[in-house]
Amino acid sequence: MALIGLSWGLVAASLFLVANLYVTINLLARIFFGKRKFKWLKKMGDSWHYIHYVGNISAFTAVLLHLLFFESLANYVNWILIAFEAWIVFCGITIRFTKAPIKLKNVFRKSSMTWYMFSIFIILLVISHLPFLPLMIFPFPKF
Repeated sequence: MALIGLSWGLVAASLFLVANLYVTINLLARIFFGKRKFKWLKKMGDSWHYIHYVGNISAFTAVLLHLLFFESLANYVNWILIAFEAWIVFCGITIRFTKAPIKLKNVFRKSSMTWYMFSIFIILLVISHLPFLPLMIFPFPKF
């Protein structure tokens, strides 16, 4: 059962990486190249939206399945991460797939689609999984 749970975690991580490839490249471009514009990056951003939305919704679904298998081991940082990710997914769905007022969508954009929210997510992800590293000898967990 633990291997199935770990597999869902791997699926979630893979979907997250694919869905946020543009976000990651764009963030790195801002860090290393400042305000320089890249045509290929703009073109990628224009065509990446559906991959981003569907990928993140799918990744969140896989995270919930991952949690289903490891709920008894979850600590408070894991639950903060789940709530944080749920908020970001909720904001994304509201922004893209609803007819919510523009003012509400702008508030959601500011509270979900920023580089610091992406960075906070990555930091929470790493911190929430650090306590579980001693439990594992890769590729098989010790449960």
